[in-house]
Amino acid sequence: MDSEPRDIADRTSVGKAITLLLFTALNVLLAVTHEPWRDEAQAWLMARDQSIGELIHSMGYEVTPGLWHLMLWPLAQLGAPYGAMAALHSVVMIIAAGLIVYFAPFRLWQKTAVVFSYYIFFEYGVIQRHYSLMVLFAFAAAAAYSRRGTDPFLFGLLLVGLANSSLQGAVLAAGFCGLMIWDWLVTRRFFRATAMVCIVGLGLGVGPALIQAWPNNDAMLSDGDYASRSENPGIQNSVTALRLAYFPMAGLPQTPTFVFAVAIVLLLLFDVRNRLGLLLMFGATLALWLFLFAVMSPGTHRHFGLIFVLSLVVLWIHRISPATPAKSGNQPSRGLQLGSMAFFVAAVLSIPKSLYNGWEDLIYPFSMAAMTAETIREIEPLPLVSQSPNTKSVLPYIPDRQVWRPYRAAFGTYDTHDELFPSHKSMSTEEQIRLSKKQFGANPFLFVSPLPLAQPASYGLTICAYVEGAHFVDENYYIYSYDPVSGSEPPAGCDSIAVAALPD
Repeated sequence: MDSEPRDIADRTSVGKAITLLLFTALNVLLAVTHEPWRDEAQAWLMARDQSIGELIHSMGYEVTPGLWHLMLWPLAQLGAPYGAMAALHSVVMIIAAGLIVYFAPFRLWQKTAVVFSYYIFFEYGVIQRHYSLMVLFAFAAAAAYSRRGTDPFLFGLLLVGLANSSLQGAVLAAGFCGLMIWDWLVTRRFFRATAMVCIVGLGLGVGPALIQAWPNNDAMLSDGDYASRSENPGIQNSVTALRLAYFPMAGLPQTPTFVFAVAIVLLLLFDVRNRLGLLLMFGATLALWLFLFAVMSPGTHRHFGLIFVLSLVVLWIHRISPATPAKSGNQPSRGLQLGSMAFFVAAVLSIPKSLYNGWEDLIYPFSMAAMTAETIREIEPLPLVSQSPNTKSVLPYIPDRQVWRPYRAAFGTYDTHDELFPSHKSMSTEEQIRLSKKQFGANPFLFVSPLPLAQPASYGLTICAYVEGAHFVDENYYIYSYDPVSGSEPPAGCDSIAVAALPD
């Protein structure tokens, strides 16, 4: 009789190990094969080509705290290869998955569903952005919440990391502090711990994060282009965020999935109705995030998935940390939890998209940047002109090269999202080429575009090479050569380059 629970525990331990090992294997495989696109390259280029002071100042153009960039800075400054970013990102997400598998108070199938759900496995697990840090610190804070009274300084440091991972992370860190204050008011326990956590978390976390993310005076946010309010009404942004947070799959009818998403939120609120502090934390954090989506940036999957993460964190804390521990003990809450059931069903439904996107990333790279860089290295070394900011995806692979940007009339690598940045959209190709010819005078140059040019000969350009097959259409690259000498031969290397195009 005594051996039965032990057998169950042993099977659960084996199941946990298999789940984490499988996640680790797939994550490492995708990290090795994934080709970062422009948003991923931006952080690496900033870390590589800026001083610490410049990097912190640039956060006012990125409108986000800079913890991810600061972690990349020593790697890039010491000359580590571009793949070091993928390695760091994999470590972050494998630890985050491990926290779910070994510390989350859910059944094994629920943990497995979350680990392989679209957002955890692919959106944050493969795409190398700072959001992975928020996932890690959010899960770590949820796992450590029951120990906030015995290890307040450690818990405060977790909130510091959470706040400095992203602007949404700063909001959630403040929410954790508010939850601790509420729990103290209810239980009259852990006053000193609550004070220490909030002092550390807010003073070293939320405050500095908001200072870093506060837009610079000339940031692109100030001219309204970043928000695109006229094209993306605030209410519609919030509706889209809520719908895609739980149902990221393409092709689903919008109205029913939005209704189901609202139902999940309402059921989650119902589940935690006896925990008013947790209910307020969930509701206030969600409302502030939706406000950010509505008035600052319309957002995409990488932003909307944070609502999925928030929902998991709320369920996590609700299970392990009852409002009245003296009466309840530290046991997971029991009974029918409709919100929890609905959430995990949504996680299961997203797994096919997660695995499909992972397979697609193996077959069709996000960007053809690496192959384009190889192509450029084989061509005679001429100045590079960037028709679009997308060209920065190529630059981490050729660290000795910069591009000249006509809209900025300057050489550079990373983008500065200031008031001048949107002008690249309004400047015609004809004007860009005219400015490039003026810049380089009688010298030839290469014009790199993410899209094919119509009638390049009319601009005096000749196609040199092109590389196709990217997941994103505007991450293919077309390289044109310009030589002011009429009838001159193409640059050395152009005629020897095979075009790389993946089949449909």
